[in-house]
Amino acid sequence: MADPDADESPDLWQLFCHYDRLYFRGELDAAAFAVEWAYPRMRTTTCFGSCSFGDLSKIILYEPMLQWRTNADMKNALLHLMIHAIIFVKHGMKNLGHGPVFRDWMDAINTCTAEDLMRPTGGYRITTTHDFSEEKSCNIQGIPWKCEWCGVTLLRATNLGPPSDSCCIENVSEDATCGNMLCQWHK
Repeated sequence: MADPDADESPDLWQLFCHYDRLYFRGELDAAAFAVEWAYPRMRTTTCFGSCSFGDLSKIILYEPMLQWRTNADMKNALLHLMIHAIIFVKHGMKNLGHGPVFRDWMDAINTCTAEDLMRPTGGYRITTTHDFSEEKSCNIQGIPWKCEWCGVTLLRATNLGPPSDSCCIENVSEDATCGNMLCQWHK
């Protein structure tokens, strides 16, 4: 079997099509998503790419951020952005962040045992970050808020108001509480 990490510059479109068929049932191609390399508008960006949604839905990988990274990093970045895209296709939401829906997709792909000839030798390590920093638990200095709905205290990096109106990523309604009895957002 060929080593999936040996190809120095895997074809981005072929990878996109492969992952779309294997993990997303072809729904991104059916929704006319495109994928391309680009240079970010801001030179100071530290993220590996972005998605745009609407008439010209596309996934953009930032070449300067990925050109010196491993193939595994590039594949993880592409799959991360494809998860954002599938959430848009399935839920019509441009930004559900990295909450339960995103994490379910991420965990499913990271632990999938289906034959995948493009899987990196060490497996996929898709994360919730848009760069290659290690994920950290909330050990930052922040502004503590107590959720009025569930009573959990939550640290927020900025003063965005009480978290009960946005504490759960699944809260996409006009209702001020998430209403989810199994809310995992605070854990």
